[in-house]
Amino acid sequence: GGAGAVDDASSADDASAYSAAFVGHIAQMGSAAACAGYELIASLNFDTDGDGNADRDDQFWDDGKGWQPIGSAAAPYDTEFAGNGHSLSNLFISRGDAENVGLFGAVGSAASIYALALPDASVTGSRTAAGNVGALAGKNEGAVAASFVTGAVAGSANDSVGGLVGRNAGDGTIRAVYSRAAVSAGSSGDAGGIVGYNDGGALTAGYALGAVGRSSPSGTATNVYWDTAATGQNASAGSPASAGKTAAQLQEPADYASIYAN
Repeated sequence: GGAGAVDDASSADDASAYSAAFVGHIAQMGSAAACAGYELIASLNFDTDGDGNADRDDQFWDDGKGWQPIGSAAAPYDTEFAGNGHSLSNLFISRGDAENVGLFGAVGSAASIYALALPDASVTGSRTAAGNVGALAGKNEGAVAASFVTGAVAGSANDSVGGLVGRNAGDGTIRAVYSRAAVSAGSSGDAGGIVGYNDGGALTAGYALGAVGRSSPSGTATNVYWDTAATGQNASAGSPASAGKTAAQLQEPADYASIYAN
């Protein structure tokens, strides 16, 4: 019972529920039939030697920096990426040399990334100037949908740090997502379970279940909820106070006229 019932759920449980819940969404977007960019055709694991640790024996270790983010501020990722319900497990990144840190560094306005699972991610960014850190994307100005993350995402100094996306800017949209990642930022940074700083973008239909710091205002958040006990937060700058729920309220949709209506 309580928050423990959520926190004790395995990544396999998450993946199973995710796949079932978003079949309709994936089909609607037509990812399997006509991907215009790139797509996953199988699940992958960044722990390439299978020893349960991110270390120098893994393919993407890069002297301890881990995965090199795809896309930068100067050259953002700007096309489709269809996860097709597959996962990229154990993503490991530890980079203080990039402005935007995540599987994707910077996502441009023409991009769409969806139907992707990131279980057991470990993503860290730390810059002397402000940076953006998220497991899926450091900065998003495109469309992110039907995806989730578990694990831990961290930044420092003035970083904007989110479980999925560090900064959601411009016309960036994030829809039908959730995060069980523990999220932390520096004393002058912004932290949020799903998005660290919703900088004019839109966030719709999501929930956060990992421990987080605080989030910064701006942008819009609709039908976005968080577990008050699991996150340690009773308020959010991006959602009304009523969006903070207990684990029981999130797990038992007895009243379909309220938060589960849509």
